Amino acid sequence: MLRTCLFIFLLAGSTYAADLTLPATITGEPGDFLRVSATTTGTVVKWKSYNRELKLFPMDQLKDTKTAIVTATKPGKYRLFAVTSDASGPSDIAETEIVITGQTDPAPGPGPQPTPPAPTPPTPADPAPIPAPGFRVLVIYDTLTVTTLPAAQQNALFSKAVSEYLNARCIRGQDMKTPEWRFFDAKIDPSADGALWVEAMKRPRKSLPWLIVSDGSKGYEGPLPTTEADFLALLKRYGG
Repeated sequence: MLRTCLFIFLLAGSTYAADLTLPATITGEPGDFLRVSATTTGTVVKWKSYNRELKLFPMDQLKDTKTAIVTATKPGKYRLFAVTSDASGPSDIAETEIVITGQTDPAPGPGPQPTPPAPTPPTPADPAPIPAPGFRVLVIYDTLTVTTLPAAQQNALFSKAVSEYLNARCIRGQDMKTPEWRFFDAKIDPSADGALWVEAMKRPRKSLPWLIVSDGSKGYEGPLPTTEADFLALLKRYGG
């Protein structure tokens, strides 16, 4: 909260030029993935949540930064901030309220349910599924059905620990800055990211979310692990 107030104070004397507006309120239930769309003259929007309970999908993995995807597992009211700029200058800081309704503890279900069988681990891919030197990772998922995944697997998909590991270990792209990992919706057109990712998206897959890991000489293809710990362990087998 202090950082937010200080940021606003430092910008108080600035002249804002770019237009940026957000919906006043976005409402959902615990575990929902909520879209927050900005109306703006800017081309790139930067988003920030200062509450650890409100998780923000990594913006560098979305094709359009004008739309953020957030989720929270606990009911409450959260604030999401955004800023942009255009040729005429920076925008003011925009703010929206994320309202998560429902009960903190879900109502008990009809009774114990059978535990689904664990997926059969896929065979390591040889040669590498992405035929280029360096450690690369691709996750393909369906935005419309991701909320139906088990909570632990959703946490793995949106894990901060996973994204930090990938940022540290993946090879840099042609701009020498962007780590070579992508989380793509299955329906996305990856052509803007280059032929390498186009070909990776064409590889056969049996389910979603689907994971492709490649270190340039060998790799791994199969369902996304069902926990954050398993996901990280698998990544470290190839990324070190």
